[in-house]
Amino acid sequence: MEINETTGTIPSPHMRFFLQLRAKDRKIDELQEELNTLEVRNDELENVVSDLKFQNARLLDRLNASSLGSRSAEVLEEKNDALQDRVDMNEVEIKKLKGVVAEKERRFEAAKVWVDTLESVNINLQREVEVLQCRVKEQSKSLTRMTGDMEAVEAEMLLEKAKAIRKENAAFTKIEELETQLSETRRILLVEKEMAHEKDHLYEESLATVNSRAHELSAKLARAERSIQELRGQAKYFICDCSGSALQFSQLLGAVKFIRENFAKLKEDVQNSLLENQKASQEAKAELKLCLVSTTPRDLLRNKGTNSLPLRHPVLLPEDEGDYILCKPLQTFKQDIPTVARSSSAHCTKSTRDFKHRSKKRQRDYFIFPALQEGKKGKLTSLTPPGSPCNPNSSE
Repeated sequence: MEINETTGTIPSPHMRFFLQLRAKDRKIDELQEELNTLEVRNDELENVVSDLKFQNARLLDRLNASSLGSRSAEVLEEKNDALQDRVDMNEVEIKKLKGVVAEKERRFEAAKVWVDTLESVNINLQREVEVLQCRVKEQSKSLTRMTGDMEAVEAEMLLEKAKAIRKENAAFTKIEELETQLSETRRILLVEKEMAHEKDHLYEESLATVNSRAHELSAKLARAERSIQELRGQAKYFICDCSGSALQFSQLLGAVKFIRENFAKLKEDVQNSLLENQKASQEAKAELKLCLVSTTPRDLLRNKGTNSLPLRHPVLLPEDEGDYILCKPLQTFKQDIPTVARSSSAHCTKSTRDFKHRSKKRQRDYFIFPALQEGKKGKLTSLTPPGSPCNPNSSE
């Protein structure tokens, strides 16, 4: 490696190429100076040769014109021979100088060709450097855009996560409200238990439909909760992976697309569940109101109208009676209540057939179904289906 003498550092390839170009320029200048010197020397030698030739001619003329003695002629011949030898030597030297000049010219032309090549290479290198600079700028811009997209995606993901959590909390709140309403309804219906001794006909088919629909909606709510938990775990894993390792942008877009689809599906499921719960709540309120109005004695109404019922404290289940709830059959329900109490048996026990019916006209308006067998007697049992996040006794 060549080291710069002034700075003591290793020059870059472009700087080394520039230094080589300057060295070649100096060599060309030196060759040009040598060529000029040789041409001057050649001119001087040619002048000397011409002078010698002129003197030789004058001597020959003087030799021919004069009638000198033999001694003078011999002296002149010797001088002439000496001059002729000098002329031959000068001619040989001139030929050598011409060969050197020709060699210098060839080297000069080769150096010019080399300089032209280096200049063309320098131009190509400059163009490549410009192209590389443009690419670096484009890559920096694309990196900036990718960074902005990454931040936007992370922000959007956090917003979607917050929306999903809010939807989940709203769904849980709705479920708790329905549970509270059903608990209140159960408390009120226990007051009407004394009037149910005349009813012996049970709608087994309607009860099976209600129980199957309750189990189906309970399973759907459990699946929705598991989907929420899975999406939470996927979102946490995705955020940790984005912060811990460098993902490619295509993988990032694929993961974001996957999370968006799952969030959209979850949002649709939660909205459907909320609509079903709302419809079921309204229909249950209407049915329970009709049931209570038709079964509550007039002295309990206390002249408050058919739409108002007195609220009492929660009624404890007696120790010696069966746990049954009287309500109107849900034949007109479009959607069953998702939090209907789960029964350990889809059929009534034998004690329900001991009730006496009051009138054949109102025989079809009521049925009795068992309450939850999981609760303890003497306490209000939970109406939350197993597997629900609101049920503290759930195994999940």
